[in-house]
Amino acid sequence: MRDIERRIRKEGSRVHAVNDLRLRIARFRDPVDAQMLLRWVLELDPTTRLKSFNRRIETLSQIQRSGLLGLGDVLDQLRAMRPKGAAEKIRKASSMRVRVLPGDEDLQHWLERLEPFHQWVFGCIATYGLRPHELWHAEGIDSQGWISIPGDMKTKTGEHFAPPVPEAWVERYGLRANWEQFHTQLNARWTVRFADVSGVKIAVERDGGEGWLEAHGVER
Repeated sequence: MRDIERRIRKEGSRVHAVNDLRLRIARFRDPVDAQMLLRWVLELDPTTRLKSFNRRIETLSQIQRSGLLGLGDVLDQLRAMRPKGAAEKIRKASSMRVRVLPGDEDLQHWLERLEPFHQWVFGCIATYGLRPHELWHAEGIDSQGWISIPGDMKTKTGEHFAPPVPEAWVERYGLRANWEQFHTQLNARWTVRFADVSGVKIAVERDGGEGWLEAHGVER
C-alpha cells in the first residue's frame, strides 16, 4: 500500500487497489502467493463481471510493480481470459443499460426543490455541463454568461470556456450573481488538496466534496 501511495498520488486512481489490499487480500488466512491471487481473481466470471475482474487484475499489476511478488505469468493468464471477438460483442450487448437523461423541464423542476446553496452547485454543473470537480476550480462567469475553467493540472480537461445551456438558468438560479458567496462556501466546506508530482503541483481529490456530490446523484 505504501508503494502504491508513493507512485500514484491521485486517491481516485488508487482506491480500488488499496481497498483490495486492505479489505480482501489482507484477510487471507494463508500466506499470499501467486496461485492464491490467481484463485482470488477467478472468483469473478470475466464474461459477466468483466469490470470487477479487470479491477482485480489491476490490483495484481500493482503488486507486480512493487516487486514483492512475481506475478507476470499469472497476469498473462488472466488477461488472456478476457472476452474477445464474438464473445465480447455478446457481453457488451447483454450488459448495455439504457441511460435516461432528464430534459430541461424535469431538471428545472428538481433544481427548484433544493435549498439555495445546493441549487447553485447543481445549477452550475447542469447549465455548463461541468465535471463535478471543475466547479471547485472555475474562475468565474463573465458578462456574457460564459464560465471559465482553468488548466494547469487542476482539471481533467484543461483550460476551456463553456456557454450556459439553457442561458436563462444563469439568472434563474443566480449563478453569476451568487458566484462569490457560493463558490467561496464550496471551497471552504471541501478544500482542494494538492500534491507535488515530479516537481509539478497537481490537484488531488477534494476532502469529502465529490462524495457529497455522488450522494446527491452526480457521477464523476
